[in-house]
Amino acid sequence: MDLIKSILSKNSITALVIGAILVILGAASDFTIGTFTYGTPDTFGRIVFVLLGIIFIGFGFYFTYIEYKTSSLTSKRENSAVSEDQIEADVKYRDIIKLIHFKTSVALHSHGINYHHEGSSKQQQVTGFGGADDNDYWIVKGPHGKDEFYNKGKPIKNGDVIRLEHLVTRRNLHSHKILSPVTKQQEVTAFSPQNNGTGNLDDNWRVEVENGEAWTAGNRIRLIHVNTNAALHSHHYGNEYTSNQQEVTGFTNRNEDDFWLAELVKKIR
Repeated sequence: MDLIKSILSKNSITALVIGAILVILGAASDFTIGTFTYGTPDTFGRIVFVLLGIIFIGFGFYFTYIEYKTSSLTSKRENSAVSEDQIEADVKYRDIIKLIHFKTSVALHSHGINYHHEGSSKQQQVTGFGGADDNDYWIVKGPHGKDEFYNKGKPIKNGDVIRLEHLVTRRNLHSHKILSPVTKQQEVTAFSPQNNGTGNLDDNWRVEVENGEAWTAGNRIRLIHVNTNAALHSHHYGNEYTSNQQEVTGFTNRNEDDFWLAELVKKIR
């Protein structure tokens, strides 16, 4: 019963009720309720009512599905994304981490596939991945131009500028003014011309900790792209251009889809 309550949102219930009423009206004969009299429409009117009803019912099931996905992923996040012994652990320079999207529980992910659609940068895809593998791992580094072992072992503070190097492909989390393939927000990629962790100033991200304190695994953060002021962002959209995984973008506004949690994989590399 609790699960049903959690997935039947106001939107889904409203759409299902309207859809059912329209279908009933399309199929009903004349009737009177109190002072209200319903006259049976002609064949075309019946078809319109039924089709509209089916559309609303479809929306109702769609909203129910979205609520179910959100509810189950939120439960997964609460139970497993950040273990109790990590909650107070500082994230330090050169730590290996996973970044978990707070709203949908997918991991920030990259892999050896490039964007290929027209108008893209043709750089390596960055997505939100609902599974788990080594492509979810990132090394926390200092900003572009700093030594690879800059501040090694020191906790990262609110406002620090960092880079994230993808552990497997050695490309940095990167963004720029090119638009993403699905929602036309700012494209986010993994970038390093020599595949050695060296990129450019578009690899720099500013850490914004929600409570303004040190970055720990239990604190929600935003990562703000320094050159464009876009927040690292994800949502329930994706298609073949993102390998059918969840799209990750740079979002120039701010909302709840910008928040991430760190999961410490390995201390200091």
